[in-house]
Amino acid sequence: MNQRSQRLSVVLVLLCALAACSSEESRAKKSYLVACNLALRNHDICNCTYAKLRAKHSADELRHAAEDGAMPSPELARDMAQATLDCVRQAQAN
Repeated sequence: MNQRSQRLSVVLVLLCALAACSSEESRAKKSYLVACNLALRNHDICNCTYAKLRAKHSADELRHAAEDGAMPSPELARDMAQATLDCVRQAQAN
């Protein structure tokens, strides 16, 4: 394999990896937002809480909690409550 082919192969592998991560992230966000909007009926607050939670938790953890209806870990449950309070206060301040 020549050097150009090797570079192309590396680029293709990286693009495939990025696409997989991107689709997992978008699936997690969509699942979370659907579940959140059913509960809170406030798109802005749901987007805000997702951003806050995503800073601390993996996309897979948020997707699992939203899609599977599983009980979140105590840490995630605490962070969800805090993020919701923070986002509601932020929305009221605006």
